[in-house]
Amino acid sequence: MNTRHKLWLSAAMYVGVFGYWIAMFVATHVTPTVAKAGMVTNDKIIHGTTYFLLALGCALLWRLGRRLSWVQYAILLAGLMFYGAVDELTQPWVGRRAEWNDWLADCGGVASGLAIFFLLSQRGQQNDEQKPPYRRGVIN
Repeated sequence: MNTRHKLWLSAAMYVGVFGYWIAMFVATHVTPTVAKAGMVTNDKIIHGTTYFLLALGCALLWRLGRRLSWVQYAILLAGLMFYGAVDELTQPWVGRRAEWNDWLADCGGVASGLAIFFLLSQRGQQNDEQKPPYRRGVIN
């Protein structure tokens, strides 16, 4: 893939992840009358899934061609857990309830998203190390 395509792909990924994050924020700060239309009874699965996808997207953006360190994983984990807490604590401003269980579901989604990302990136790295040097980009 040439440099121009990589730039477009990177830009599209940034727009996608930040657009998803904004949509998540708006969805969690809609007044309850609008939010309950078509809502399932147990929203913990929705909380976990949305934060799982957010963690995957953020980790992918931060990685973009380089391996993440444990410190970076810890920063992502703490930052997204903090965001989940802020998200829950600001919901009463629009007439919704902040719930500890929702935040725990958010944290579970973040942790599982980062764990899956870590496992997949390790698998990809092992596959890359098994390739001959000219296929890894080591020898031009």
